[in-house]
Amino acid sequence: MLQRRPLWFALVLSCLTFAHAADTSDARTKGWFGFDAKAEIQGAPSQDPVLASLQVESVAPASPAAMAGLAAGDLIVAVQGTQVSGTHATALRSLMQKVAGETIQLTIKHGTEAPKAVTLTAMPKPGGA
Repeated sequence: MLQRRPLWFALVLSCLTFAHAADTSDARTKGWFGFDAKAEIQGAPSQDPVLASLQVESVAPASPAAMAGLAAGDLIVAVQGTQVSGTHATALRSLMQKVAGETIQLTIKHGTEAPKAVTLTAMPKPGGA
């Protein structure tokens, strides 16, 4: 059974709000991609839900996501070659954790267009937050 989760569910997928939290113990700058996404999960909610889908909710202007052409409503089909559907949230989060300057490949589906691969380069979040 698929369950649509409200926007607060993005907190469970904290890195999927894409100001994500890379480990900074080595003093490297956290990576930021500049988009928020909403997850739809399979089954009952849990600490580590299995995702059914991930949809872009908003894109910050002049962000890596904007430069790559992401738009609100786009579906994220895969992250680093791993399909979103059927993947646990923590596994997806670990794929997303990047520091500034590192890249990530997403497969995006925009409307009825065929899925396409886009590469985003993480940058420090503007304002340093």
